[in-house]
Amino acid sequence: MKKRLLLISIFIALCLSFGGFQYYKHQRIHNIFDEIYYEKSDYQNIEFLWRKSVFNNLNDIHITDNDSKDVYKHSVEYTASSLPRNIGKLGYQFYFSNYRAPEVFIFMRIKLPETKNTINVSYTYSVTNKKNRTLYVVSG
Repeated sequence: MKKRLLLISIFIALCLSFGGFQYYKHQRIHNIFDEIYYEKSDYQNIEFLWRKSVFNNLNDIHITDNDSKDVYKHSVEYTASSLPRNIGKLGYQFYFSNYRAPEVFIFMRIKLPETKNTINVSYTYSVTNKKNRTLYVVSG
């Protein structure tokens, strides 16, 4: 009887721990930028052990990821053939390193119709303070 009670207690403790961990994971995501960052961050840290990254399920993308802390080693970029005609470039870069605040950098190049001009749009989202910066640059 004591052995059965001990096993039930251990099972309940494990269930509560797992539930608490899941609650923590979902509480830290407040917007789409958090979701993108934590998807990649969680995969980089521990989840590569039991699942593939969501980015690996997408078609027509190029993933640069070689376990380095350098930003350019963690990037996802859509191939030109998978984008609409007016979008020249679209991708994400991830800052995970300790010497810099964690950020997601999203970039897009939009082609203006009937001209050779483009608008380069970049969003930088700081995971720490939940703020983003947007930069628009028109080039010809």
